[in-house]
Amino acid sequence: MAEFFDKFPKIKYNLDTRSNRLKEYDFPMEILVRIGFYSELFNNVFLYYNYVIKDTDKPEILAEKYYKDPEAHWVILLTNNMLDPFYDWPLTENNFQKYIIEKYGTLENAKTTIERYEKIIKTVDNTTNTETIRKYETTLPEYNFLTDTDPTGIQKTLPNGKIVTIYTYRNRVYAYDHEFELNEKKRNIKLIKSEYYPLIKSEFEELMRKARGETTVGTNLRKRL
Repeated sequence: MAEFFDKFPKIKYNLDTRSNRLKEYDFPMEILVRIGFYSELFNNVFLYYNYVIKDTDKPEILAEKYYKDPEAHWVILLTNNMLDPFYDWPLTENNFQKYIIEKYGTLENAKTTIERYEKIIKTVDNTTNTETIRKYETTLPEYNFLTDTDPTGIQKTLPNGKIVTIYTYRNRVYAYDHEFELNEKKRNIKLIKSEYYPLIKSEFEELMRKARGETTVGTNLRKRL
């Protein structure tokens, strides 16, 4: 990641408010500069393909694999709005277990602590036997009113003429399953096709060159926020 941040502009920042002298350490990196990619590449769905992150994957590993450049990992993170590669990237199975124990004390505690109650509505198309399942978070009183299963369901004719059977039942979501679901969702990302990486890299470097030409002198960091 060093090569990525090396391209950011530096600020002329006086750490000593009693002196007008600028020293070498008075040039911190301006990481707050906005990366204004207005390229259509990031908005064109035909230039992406879906990828499921594996436990062995890391941003740098994927960048090397798909872009032949480990420093291109920032493209993967930016494309998927990942601001922090340590928290936005899915945890490995081993690290996930450690995270659960650290947060809930034990795995057993996480597996027995109720995170939320759900109302499940399953709609079955009687012609095609296609199922549609919708989940809604609900209150404990409504949860207690529902049952774990709905063996019969209610048959209904929709405005389009389809005949469906609607089943309504309840579900408990435990903390472990909730955390697991959140972690698994992070595995589904988009990768910009490799042939467009040189263009993105070139545009980024040009933006950084322009930004580096705009330095700001300051003596108080709060003035810049």
